[in-house]
Amino acid sequence: MTPYEKLGVRSDASPDEIKKAYKKLAMQHHPDRGGDEARFKEITEAYDRIKKGDVHNNDGFQPFGFDDFESQFGNFFNFKFGGDDPRQTFSQQVHVTYPISIQDALAGKETTIKLHLPSGNTKMVNLKIPANCYQGQKIRFKGLGDHNTDVIITLDISVPMPYIIKGRDLYYEKELDALLASVGGEFPYTHVDGNSYNIRIPAGVQHGARIRMNGLGLNGGHLFFVIGLKVNDLSKYKSDLEKYISKEK
Repeated sequence: MTPYEKLGVRSDASPDEIKKAYKKLAMQHHPDRGGDEARFKEITEAYDRIKKGDVHNNDGFQPFGFDDFESQFGNFFNFKFGGDDPRQTFSQQVHVTYPISIQDALAGKETTIKLHLPSGNTKMVNLKIPANCYQGQKIRFKGLGDHNTDVIITLDISVPMPYIIKGRDLYYEKELDALLASVGGEFPYTHVDGNSYNIRIPAGVQHGARIRMNGLGLNGGHLFFVIGLKVNDLSKYKSDLEKYISKEK
């Protein structure tokens, strides 16, 4: 069977007729639309062979030379690379990155956004961001894109300094007086959700150590205080410190 017969067209069919036949069969048999994958591959191969001028291998059929094909099917190439190829259209998911604040990530949010689809169409979408979501979380809208493809929205959560976000965990760079770090104690902390805490510092905590607050991250993640030590000028206490140090020895 020749490539033309697989597409259901005559060997002298015009480029426009071949394009329409291929597009119709691709829409009918595309796996994403519940079609037969083997049949889709067969018509796709036939399409590619006609495009390349390879229409006689094992078929005993030779309609014309490559030069004739190129001049007659010049517009056919534009069909593929112009974005109207069903293989590209049906498999193409729309990916959108949507920025939100960490407050909205914790509390949830409902908003309306405008999607720009590859076809040039636009759609207004009601986006419901779940409470306690996490960085990089994806929200899928089935069948919302061109030709019933999916739209996938990836959440990009922004956090104020000095926070750093990694997936579900939050990191907070906390500078402590070296003396306080030596003896231990507490410092007050107000979380991004507005709740206040007293954070306990173990005596002798080291520079770069992490203090974990369970469950204060995103979606079951944690909050980590990354400790930095600040050394103050204690020269006026030098004699007292020297006495203390010698006593400890």
